[in-house]
Amino acid sequence: MPNQMCEGPERGNIITSTILSSQGKSKYLASYVFDHDPTNAWVEGSSDYGIGEFLEINNWQIMGGNVRELPILNGYQSSKTALQNNSRVKKFKVSLNGKDI
Repeated sequence: MPNQMCEGPERGNIITSTILSSQGKSKYLASYVFDHDPTNAWVEGSSDYGIGEFLEINNWQIMGGNVRELPILNGYQSSKTALQNNSRVKKFKVSLNGKDI
C-alpha cells in the first residue's frame, strides 16, 4: 500500500489502497489531501470506479490546535470538465480510533 508522510501546517501519515500513476506532468499523490489546492488531488489507481478503495490518515495533527473538521472536496476539481468526466465518491465511512462515527 502506498504510504506517505506529510509535513506542513497539517501533518499525518497517509496510507492509501492505490494511487493513480503520474500522467504526463500530472501527479496524484496522497499528500495532496493536505495541500488546500483544488487543482491537486489524490486519485485512486484502480481500473474501475474505485469501489472499496481507501485513504487512511494516521496521527493527523494541525499546528496549534485540535482537528475539528475534515473538509472534503469530492471529485477531481482541477476544472469543470475534469469534475464532470471523473468519478466522485457516492458513499464513504469515517472512523476514529477504530470506531465508525
